[in-house]
Amino acid sequence: MGLLSNEISKDKVQIGDHIYTYRMMHLYSHHGIYVGNDTVIHYTGADVVGKSESKSRCGKCGHQPSPNLEGLLKTCLNCFLDGHRLFRFEYEVSSTNLVIQHHRTCSTRSCDKPQVVVERAWELLNNGFGNYDLFENNCECFAFYCKTGKPMSLQATFAKSAGKVATKGINLNNGLPNPLRVAKNCVKLVWKPKLEMYIKDKYLANQPHNST
Repeated sequence: MGLLSNEISKDKVQIGDHIYTYRMMHLYSHHGIYVGNDTVIHYTGADVVGKSESKSRCGKCGHQPSPNLEGLLKTCLNCFLDGHRLFRFEYEVSSTNLVIQHHRTCSTRSCDKPQVVVERAWELLNNGFGNYDLFENNCECFAFYCKTGKPMSLQATFAKSAGKVATKGINLNNGLPNPLRVAKNCVKLVWKPKLEMYIKDKYLANQPHNST
């Protein structure tokens, strides 16, 4: 795992990998599980911004992108990436790496064997993963569940915490904020979401595995 990036080339992806790719200039990341044979199982919602406009059907996997498409998908790697770069989500990293790494790219939690991960992904593809929710049941929740047996979305945790800090930092009743208050809120906006994400990750890392 690199300290600055988890980017990998397509020939380095392995069966059972939790992979992701960024959308809308790194505003958010889309996650999936690589199950082999150039195939990715991933979860998407109709209300997700930055999705591809309707295109012709892929000649390799048969996938036809549409902004209204929702649910679990089985596509080729290229359709999953949609022209973006490929990254691998890392597990069992040290607490130091979790803090240093760009948020939403790794976890201290251990993960299950590739065979178990792939079996979970196929089972969910056939049976569903519930209703899509941008914060509570999204593509990262799906991939994290496949890897660990527990659903979690670090980017959702980060986004919700950052939103709370930003909202509290705006107080129109007090007029224009002074420079010290602005600086204080900027520091909170950077570190508080990361701290909450770290605490949630460490909490889940100490939970027992569900290997079924």
